[in-house]
Amino acid sequence: MMHPDDGIIYLAEVDSTNSYCMREAASLASGTFVVADSQAAGRGRLGRTWHSPPGCNLYVSIILKPPFQRLDPALLPQTASLAAYNTVQDYGIQDVWIKWPNDVYSGDCKLAGVLTESRIVAGVVEAVVTGIGINLNMSAAELAVIDKPATAVGAQLGRDIDRDDCLQRLAGYFNAACATCQSHGFEQIYAEWRDASGLVGRRVSIAGAMSSVTGIVREFAIDGSIVIVDETGTPQTVRSGDLTLTLL
Repeated sequence: MMHPDDGIIYLAEVDSTNSYCMREAASLASGTFVVADSQAAGRGRLGRTWHSPPGCNLYVSIILKPPFQRLDPALLPQTASLAAYNTVQDYGIQDVWIKWPNDVYSGDCKLAGVLTESRIVAGVVEAVVTGIGINLNMSAAELAVIDKPATAVGAQLGRDIDRDDCLQRLAGYFNAACATCQSHGFEQIYAEWRDASGLVGRRVSIAGAMSSVTGIVREFAIDGSIVIVDETGTPQTVRSGDLTLTLL
């Protein structure tokens, strides 16, 4: 079922909403939201699978096209994770925080994630697709399938969450954040994202493709990278990797 007039396309099933947007980029207007009831091959960061059972959660991708003006596509993961963070906060979920670079957690359990991809042709960015998944109404059995501790908004509150209500909240926060970036740059969103992370001063380990680092988080750079003071006292700037909190 499709409702292109209101900027939202609804699909019963798809391999992944990101893959759909990448394939159909030429025909999709910038700012279109693509929502699916289920994903046969949902994807997360670092090549991971995003468990996507039917009728349980919000699976949505947003396509943006040039000109981006002051909206830096490289910072869309932070922009989108802040929108997801604010969305689940609306429901009164406790102990919500953003795990660098773009996952949303409640305590030790993952609630939402973001995957951003670019469609590049002949060296030119034709579109940027941002996928957001929010666990809404998964059962304990479905959550147990996920390879890392996970939770759902409904499980936290003891009631079902309306997907379309969640979508409207998320769209409002995402569009507002993008508008802020367009008019004022990323600084305000960066400050809100930094506060939502709660990681400054915490001890973490980050596993990268080539190496790992453990230390205390000093700061987040405006480009989305994280600055860690390692165990020799040396600041290390990390731009990608898998972060875990570690005990002192």
